[in-house]
Amino acid sequence: YAATSMPVIRNSKTKHTEEPYLLIGGRTKDRKLASMKHLWALDLASGNWSRWVTSGDIPEPRVGHSAVHASDGKVYVYGGYKKHGTHGHSVSKEPTDEMYVLDASQTPAMWSKVQYKEPPRDGPRPSKRAYHSAVMVNDILVVAFGQQHPAGPQRAPHSVERVAGAAAATGAAASQALASASELSHEAEH
Repeated sequence: YAATSMPVIRNSKTKHTEEPYLLIGGRTKDRKLASMKHLWALDLASGNWSRWVTSGDIPEPRVGHSAVHASDGKVYVYGGYKKHGTHGHSVSKEPTDEMYVLDASQTPAMWSKVQYKEPPRDGPRPSKRAYHSAVMVNDILVVAFGQQHPAGPQRAPHSVERVAGAAAATGAAASQALASASELSHEAEH
């Protein structure tokens, strides 16, 4: 699964304040790929678990993906290995470069798939990755490390890529965020 903490929210049903920590995708206890329609959330304030039902363009089940939340409260899910075939246990041999956004400000939370523009305006399309690291820097999703498929275009395993940015992120903010992330990546090499 991928996990991410969320900003504090007010539950419209219970009228209580919650600090949800979302668990997204992954495998169930019997090793089947978990549906992305139903998510588990741990309220860090109370210690209670709840099941979130989602709607919209629900991603295929997957493992090895990342999940981070942006300052607008949306969750960005990137990459991983998707379900392959009709058996619930098998995954594709090639990671994906798909990205989905979960808008938790709605009830139920709403999924939407990010459509990449061809060609991307500010650099190459992100590489297909799984079991990578992801972080939001100034509303820019930065992905580093992880596994790539041998047949696909290869980038150094330590390469840092800008995957997505909020509309408010300017070129200067993106450059600064990537420079910061590249410095961290360079330090990790040594």
